[in-house]
Amino acid sequence: MGKRFLLTIVALIAVTSFWGQNTQRREMNKGWSDQLQSEKIAFITSALELTPQEATSFWPVYNQYWKDRQNAHMAVQNNLNKISATVKHFKHGQSDELRKLTREYIESLAVESNIHRKYFEKLSSLLPVEKVAKLYISEDRFRMRMISRLRQGERKPEVKQ
Repeated sequence: MGKRFLLTIVALIAVTSFWGQNTQRREMNKGWSDQLQSEKIAFITSALELTPQEATSFWPVYNQYWKDRQNAHMAVQNNLNKISATVKHFKHGQSDELRKLTREYIESLAVESNIHRKYFEKLSSLLPVEKVAKLYISEDRFRMRMISRLRQGERKPEVKQ
């Protein structure tokens, strides 16, 4: 019991530095996002069964990985939105512009993929590959859990202690 508490505290400290960078979003959704992040940390820490030493090296790398993933995903979405707007108002002669936008979208997908590849190597140097695999599974399970709760009308994440 004490070991998990210590792991959660170490994880919370590591993640705090990441979330502090996005001040505007944090101010808007402070309570909800803090609770969600705490729950995610606890969920992943438990699923990976991180030792205190692993947690200390894992969380800073994971936080940067998450930030890089979010930025790459935003680029993918922005490029997709540009394609969508161009298709919606497509006029004869815009084929070259649409081709350019589509290539930019595909390139942004490649950037996103490269981030996963890069951080797989980093995470694999910190943790056994089994725990890295569990990370991907636990992220997906956590995401599906949150989607399910949102669909059921639950806005606040559970805070389990």
